[in-house]
Amino acid sequence: MKKQLKNNQLESHTATKILLTMIFIGVILMCLSSVNASLGTFKQNDCVEIKTILNSTYVNISSVTYPNYTSFIDDSMSKNGMTFNYTFCNTSQIGEYIYDYYDESGNVYVNDFKVSQTGSVLSTSQGIIYLVFFVILIFAFIGCMFGALRIPWKHTRDDSDRIISVNDTRYFKIVFYFFAYILLLFIFGLARAMTHEFLYLQGASNVFNWVYWIMLPLTFPIIVVALIIALANFANSTKLKKAIIRGVPLR
Repeated sequence: MKKQLKNNQLESHTATKILLTMIFIGVILMCLSSVNASLGTFKQNDCVEIKTILNSTYVNISSVTYPNYTSFIDDSMSKNGMTFNYTFCNTSQIGEYIYDYYDESGNVYVNDFKVSQTGSVLSTSQGIIYLVFFVILIFAFIGCMFGALRIPWKHTRDDSDRIISVNDTRYFKIVFYFFAYILLLFIFGLARAMTHEFLYLQGASNVFNWVYWIMLPLTFPIIVVALIIALANFANSTKLKKAIIRGVPLR
């Protein structure tokens, strides 16, 4: 009894640590996503109008640092009064772009902009909604896994290791495992959307996307397998119940 209680405490402690870690990571990512770029956020593959107002004869763009490499431009900006403009269209990469420019006096200025798939910025209210939904999914997933692991699979036996009653709760074990899989699929789907569209974490987005598209096609086969296992156990349990009623010893 003490050993079982200790195991339950360890499982609860582990689940709590996992949940707190996921919440902490989610909060950090939301905080990072709430930092807006100086120039703004633009849609992938759209042109970006880089503008500045300076009392100068000319202004040149010296370089643009891409999310994964640097491209040297060293090109002049078009002038309209005191407004200087440069149209930058190579925005195929998602993430933060840092550019610098200089005027005739040699003064150097640095600014940045961000590129996302949709061109939208995650607002505080949206971030809270995403975070709450993400936490609910994590809670539900842990609850389903805990329920699936706690429900016994074997039938009840006596001291002679004979079956004395059929365990009908094993069907809930199958259901809990299935819903845990579906919830995990939703978690990966939400994570890939957040990292791809709002958080600019291309590497993480690729991982979540890869796992999501592996799990999604397996959903229907898992449903079929779960039904087959449930039907097979139902047939076996029916036979066992009839045998127990007749008093046939079962091992």
